Amino acid sequence: MTIFESMILTAFEVLFYIVIVEQLLDKKIKTNKKFAAITAGAVLIGFVSEYFTEPFGTLFSAALTMGLIYMLYKAKPGKTVIVYLTSTVIIAVIQLIALIPLKLLTGNIAYDFYNGLLSQIISLVLICTVCRFIPLNHIMYFIDRKDRIFTYVTANAFVIIILIIVYWKIDMTDIVENLISVSILSFVLVVVNLVIIRKGLENSKAEEMLEMHEKYMPVYKQLVETIRRKQHDFNNHMNAVNMIVETSSDIYEIHSRIKKYTGEISPGLPLELIKLENTIVAGFLYSKTVEAESRAFNLELDIKSNTLSNVLMDSQWVEVLGILIDNAMEASNVENCILLSMEKKDMDIVTVRNCHPYIEKNDVEKYFEKGFSTKEDNRGYGLYNLKKILQGCNGTIEFFNEKMNNTNYVVFRVGIPM
Repeated sequence: MTIFESMILTAFEVLFYIVIVEQLLDKKIKTNKKFAAITAGAVLIGFVSEYFTEPFGTLFSAALTMGLIYMLYKAKPGKTVIVYLTSTVIIAVIQLIALIPLKLLTGNIAYDFYNGLLSQIISLVLICTVCRFIPLNHIMYFIDRKDRIFTYVTANAFVIIILIIVYWKIDMTDIVENLISVSILSFVLVVVNLVIIRKGLENSKAEEMLEMHEKYMPVYKQLVETIRRKQHDFNNHMNAVNMIVETSSDIYEIHSRIKKYTGEISPGLPLELIKLENTIVAGFLYSKTVEAESRAFNLELDIKSNTLSNVLMDSQWVEVLGILIDNAMEASNVENCILLSMEKKDMDIVTVRNCHPYIEKNDVEKYFEKGFSTKEDNRGYGLYNLKKILQGCNGTIEFFNEKMNNTNYVVFRVGIPM
C-alpha cells in the first residue's frame, strides 16, 4: 500500500473521530475547520503510520489525534484524553464489527487498499447510524462528573482495543482467521462495560437522590413548621377579628377596623406548596421563594396539581424549575412579579411569567444555544440544558408574550409527559 493510499484511509479515521467527538461534546465546528483537520491529520498520521514501527506508530498517531481534538474543540487536556479514549473504543469496536460484512462480501480480507477502503466505508455508515440513534452525549455525564467507574471501564476497554489494533498491524492474517473470536471478544467487552456503566449510573442516581433529600428535606420541614406557626397566628387573628366585631358599635366601624387590622398583617406563606406530594420539589420551591424575597422579587405560586410526572427524576424536576425561575429573575428588574403555575392536562404543564419588554419569537431561538447569554459573565447554559432535558423525555416548550395590566410579560411554558 502506497503512502498516498494510507493517507486516504487515515482521512476516514480522522473523520470518524470528528463525528464521534461532536456527538460526545455536543459541539459543532465549521466545515472548513473539519476539512483542514482531516487533511492535516491524514498527512501527519498517514506519514507516522507508514514510517514508524509498532507500537510507536500507534502511540504517535494517538498523540496527534488528541492534539487535533484539543485544537478543534478547546476541551481541557484531561477531558480531551478521556474523550479520545472513549471515541477510540467506540470506533475500534465498530471497525471490528465492520469486518464481518466485509468478509461476507469479499470472501477474503487482504491487507490492501481496496479492502481497507471498503471497510472504512462500512464503518462510516455504522458510525453515522450509531450517532443517529444513540445519544452519545449522555456519556459526557460521566466524563463531567469524573466518574471513577466510567474512567476505569474506558481505560480497560481502551487497553484491550489497542492491544488488538497493534496485534492486527503485526499479524493481520491471524486476526482474520480468528475474526469470529475477535468479534465475540469485542462484543463481550462492550456488554461487560455497559453493565458496569449501568451499575455506575444507578449508583449515581442514588447519590443524586440522597443529595436532594439531604438538601431540601430540611427546607421542607422548615416549611411545615412555619405553616404550623402561621396556623397558630391565624387562630390569634380570628380571635382579634371576633373581638373587633364584639366591641364595635355598628357595621361601618366593624368594616373600618377590620380593614385596618388586615392591612397590618404580613403576607402569608405559599400554602400551595403543601399540596405537592413531592416533598423535594416542594422544599426546593420554598427555598426559591425565600431567595426571591431576599432579592426583592415577588415569586407567586399557583399549584393546581398535587402530583408530578415520574418521567423526570427529582433532580431533573429541580433543574427544570430552577432554570425557569432563575432565568425569570435574571431577566426581570427587582420588585417585579414572577408568576409560576403548575397544572395537569394531557401533560404536566409548568408556566413561568415575568415582566420584560416584548421579545420577537425569532430572537428566542438563540437563547437556547449552548453558551449564549445576555450577561457578561460565564453563563448561557441554563436554557440549553433545559432544552436537552426536554428532548430526553419528549417534553415541549413554548414561548410567547402576554399583556397583563398593560404590562408585557414573557412566558415560558414547559410540558412534561405523564
